[in-house]
Amino acid sequence: RKSSLQENLENSASRLNLLLAWLEDHFADEVNWDAVADQFSLSLRTLHRQLKQKTGLTPQRYLNRLRLMKARHLLRHSEASVTDIAYRCGFSDSNHFSTLFRREFNWSPRDIRQGRDGFLQ
Repeated sequence: RKSSLQENLENSASRLNLLLAWLEDHFADEVNWDAVADQFSLSLRTLHRQLKQKTGLTPQRYLNRLRLMKARHLLRHSEASVTDIAYRCGFSDSNHFSTLFRREFNWSPRDIRQGRDGFLQ
C-alpha cells in the first residue's frame, strides 16, 4: 500500500504533466498563472517550483520558449509574416518577439525565414 506522501507526490507529478500538456495546447493564449495554478489544484509557489524542477525554467520562461519553438517552426514552414507569426504564437508585440527570438536562438526571425541558420527546410 502506498503512503499518503507517495500518493501526494504522484498526484502532484500527474498534475504537472497535465499542466505541461495544457500549456502545449494553449501556448498562444494569455496566461494568468494564478488561474492556471487554481485550475490544476496547485499553489502558485508549488507550480513555480515543480515546473522549474522539471524543466529548469520558470513558468514564464518555459512558456516563452514553447512559443518561440512554435514560431521557429512556422517561420520555416509557412508563408505568414513575422508579425502574424508573433501574434499567432502569443506575443502581443513583434519587436519584443524578435528580441526574445534572437536571444533564444542567436538568429533573427528573418534569418530563420531565409534559411541562414543552415537548417534544411
